[in-house]
Amino acid sequence: MSHPVPALGLHARASDVTTVIVAGRVVVDDGALVDEDEDELRARAVATIESIR
Repeated sequence: MSHPVPALGLHARASDVTTVIVAGRVVVDDGALVDEDEDELRARAVATIESIR
């Protein structure tokens, strides 16, 4: 029998995740970002990608 924790990580889909906690802070709750501006995050990600091309 395989260990359940690695199996969960290897076989889970993004849609299986409803809550994400980073350093004790909830950053995703019920599938939605908490206290973050998605448009700002997207713009920062695009700028970062463009800067390394």
